[in-house]
Amino acid sequence: MKLVDSKPRSDSTILIVNDNIFQLKLMRFQLEKEGYLVVEAKNGSEALSVLENRKPSPSLIISDIDMPGLNGWELLSIIRSSTEKSVRDIPFLAISAYYNPHEVDPLGRALGATTTLTLPYKLDDFLKTVKKCLKNVGKSPKVTIFLDLSDEDFEKWHNILKIKGFNVLSNIEKNDVIDAIFISSHNQKKIEKYKKDFPGAIIVSLRGESFYQDADLIFENYKNIDSFFDELTNVIRKRSRQRAIELLKKRSKDVDFQGINPSYFHNPLGSSLFRIENIGLILLDKNLNPLFISPSTRSLCAEAGKLDTDSLLTFLKNTILKRPLKEGQRTEKIQIGKKGAIKTLELYAEVIKKDGDPNTLIIVKDISDELKELNRLIQCNKVNSLLIMAGGIAHNLNNILMAISGYAQLMQEKIKGEKEAFGCKTLLDNIVSATERAACLVSHMNRFSRPSCNCEKVFDVLPVLTNLSQVVERSYPKLTINISIKKAPLHVKGDPSELENALSNIIINAAKAMNEGGIIDISSGQISVDDLLIKSGALGYIYSGFSPESGPYSFISIKDKGPGISRELLPYIFEPYFTTRIDEGGTGLGLAITYSTIRSFNGFISVETEKGKGSIFTVYLPVPKEKDLKDKPQSDVSLKVLRELEGIKCLIVEDEPELKGLMADFLGLKGMDVKTVGDGSKALELLKGGEHFDVIILDLTMPGLDGISFLKEKKALGNRDPVIVATGRVDSNDLLESEKGLEVKAILKKPFNFSSLLKAVDSAIK
Repeated sequence: MKLVDSKPRSDSTILIVNDNIFQLKLMRFQLEKEGYLVVEAKNGSEALSVLENRKPSPSLIISDIDMPGLNGWELLSIIRSSTEKSVRDIPFLAISAYYNPHEVDPLGRALGATTTLTLPYKLDDFLKTVKKCLKNVGKSPKVTIFLDLSDEDFEKWHNILKIKGFNVLSNIEKNDVIDAIFISSHNQKKIEKYKKDFPGAIIVSLRGESFYQDADLIFENYKNIDSFFDELTNVIRKRSRQRAIELLKKRSKDVDFQGINPSYFHNPLGSSLFRIENIGLILLDKNLNPLFISPSTRSLCAEAGKLDTDSLLTFLKNTILKRPLKEGQRTEKIQIGKKGAIKTLELYAEVIKKDGDPNTLIIVKDISDELKELNRLIQCNKVNSLLIMAGGIAHNLNNILMAISGYAQLMQEKIKGEKEAFGCKTLLDNIVSATERAACLVSHMNRFSRPSCNCEKVFDVLPVLTNLSQVVERSYPKLTINISIKKAPLHVKGDPSELENALSNIIINAAKAMNEGGIIDISSGQISVDDLLIKSGALGYIYSGFSPESGPYSFISIKDKGPGISRELLPYIFEPYFTTRIDEGGTGLGLAITYSTIRSFNGFISVETEKGKGSIFTVYLPVPKEKDLKDKPQSDVSLKVLRELEGIKCLIVEDEPELKGLMADFLGLKGMDVKTVGDGSKALELLKGGEHFDVIILDLTMPGLDGISFLKEKKALGNRDPVIVATGRVDSNDLLESEKGLEVKAILKKPFNFSSLLKAVDSAIK
């Protein structure tokens, strides 16, 4: 089964030059998996033939250095000397297993390589290097110059060199590859130091007497800047060539790269070619007997449930090699290992001929992490879709709940004073109460879909805990929740519904840990937290994502008697999609949301747990400042309308017929003169016709001219009639704040009770 189609991600074509067919196939496999087009050449001469006949030129050349015949360095020298700019400027990645990095990098730079890489390498490093090289397509290799100049000289020469296309550095370290060093004046000691630390660099003195010969170039000696740069470029090229020749003379290149000899693959030099992380290599002869198995293959097998190599070979013969491969290639995905240690491996098999014998090359790649990441992306897309859908559903539900609640409130208003109401008052009270609870649930869903809403206020934790315990106990009849408040009221600052949602995730996890039955103890109080207390571990395990600060905190502690959490899992419990209940449909989002919410409160969570003895999650929230406590909202008081509403002119702009009729009927009972329209454009026509209203009640989301657009048009008319916004949008505050200059007297969130509506009307007409 083919896991990934080899479709190119771009027009990038990469030429691989390597006489070792197995290393060549391995690189090709890696690059084609990334979507690149790959062309092969087995030596330098064949690569030159490809360059001559292939138009356009490849985007990148990846060449082995040590090859028989025309080697990598010689190929690079010919390419950099080409008369065709399209060939001369091709990025060149030189790869070798025989040079150490400190040797190959300056040598490669001296000869014009874009960059170098030594084996063994990590797959990620190889792919990152390829991407980096491809960014240099069509660009000539830059000369690197270090400026050790005075401030005045530095600014001048920095700008000149940048315009000329040089790579300019203001700081260097001893191992950096530098082509030239500019100094302000002829300083003997400084020149000697630079020549010792950077033996290949050209020393350029901007000023100095001519009888000093230590500097390679003295700028003052040149008639103009162009002649200076011509000489500088020539000297750098000459010095680089000399340096490269010296380095090459130190190396022996008499290595036999031909033939398939098992002893060659198992010696340290040969096996280093294939010691690549997360990639395994197996070479089989024509009878499918192993010639070579790379160390990384054995490592992959060991990680996948300690499956030994012989078992893997048997498995290969029964799967990917069961059908004759002939001269083709095949890719399959397999899972090996035991439950809890399953690895997903991708197998690529290809028949290659060496010295006339058909050998089978099998490349093994661990794609377990790739599949996990793919699943996470799929899950993220699902969550994003749900959030978008949740926002739309929440808005529609608010309108429906407003209608249910509104009719009940209207009936309450009509039966006031009736002695024989047949118990209807209690029934209507229950309907209104039920719609308020439903509205709270919808609010959670709406805020989750639009988390930017700022609904911060100072509130007491006790009502939140009481309401939450009642909701959870109704959902889990076998569960008992005990609440102990050491200090009341216990004030915190934030969004009470978000805190309730965060705590409910912890409590629901505790309930499920106890098989939805048992006792959960919730306690709360205040504590002063300092650095010593945090660092001592006395509070328990604190997830690294939190940044607790010293100060007074209100705490809420939730204790269960479940199986506890192992120490190894604690660092992961707040990560998105981490769950130990996959078989039970766990999403791994609950504690991740809790973590995000508590961080938004500037708080933190500690966890105390022991395997087999339950867990204690303690949420710490900063105590509000004295100013915030003074400004905290007072409890609702019974409505006392301060003026008569008889004859007050009101315009209701609402597209939902039920809500429009409900508000009109209720306000009509209070003696108000009410007119209704279904969208903003009709309301605007009334204002343009010269009508004025004592108050306008406006919905924001309507077909045609919406609420925000109406407010803008109203402002343009110069109309100052007071407006009350009545909306189901949770982000209405943020939306109105973003539109500067739009005057709104009050915002009512659907579903609202009619007493709030009367308060808003009374306030607006003052």
